Parts: sequence; structure tokens; C-alpha cells
Amino acid sequence: MPGGWLLVEDADFVSFVPGSGDDDADGALFRKCCAAIQAARGARGAAADYGRQLYGAFLAQGLVDVGAEGRVAVAQGRSELARIPRLTAEQLQQAMLSAELVSDRELQRYFALLD
Repeated sequence: MPGGWLLVEDADFVSFVPGSGDDDADGALFRKCCAAIQAARGARGAAADYGRQLYGAFLAQGLVDVGAEGRVAVAQGRSELARIPRLTAEQLQQAMLSAELVSDRELQRYFALLD
């Protein structure tokens, strides 16, 4: 039946990077752990940029009056927002370690940065 509204939200983890100026060892570790998380998510079929793909996917399905909006959140360690990547990494921890994407020591330091 035509008409109605559809609201879809999805995260886009491509922009999840340390702030500018974080070119030190912790910044490098942060980027390494983010890449490991995306690799582990990708192995499970998740696309880090799926939020960006929704607009085109809806148009391809023939939907009309499609709109899209993006936002970037900035978070510091110990914030509620920092809990999201920590929980994600915790869920993927064994997969990342088994695939040798990161070491346990690196992952523990990443957790410390988020905490």
C-alpha cells in the first residue's frame, strides 16, 4: 500500500577515529584496534559504512521522497558514548585475538583509552 513513513537509523563506523593530533603511540594503537574491530565485524557480514549505503539502497528499491542525514559524535574516554566501542570490542575480543589482529596487551590498552 503506498504512502506512509519509514525511518531507518544505522551507525557508520568509518568515521570512528582518534581526534586530530593523536599521532602518538596511543593514536596508532587506537587506529589499529578500530581496524581489527572492523575486520572482525566484516567477517560476520557487517559493513562499517552501511549507514551510508541506506540512501542508495532505498532509491534502488523504488522508494520516493527519500532523505538522509548524517551526524558525527565526538566522545572522550569515560563517557557514555565511549562505552559503545568498548562493548563492541568486548564482544569481538576472542575473534580478534584468534585472528591475531591485535594482541591481548594492545586490546587491554585500547580498553584503558576508552575508560
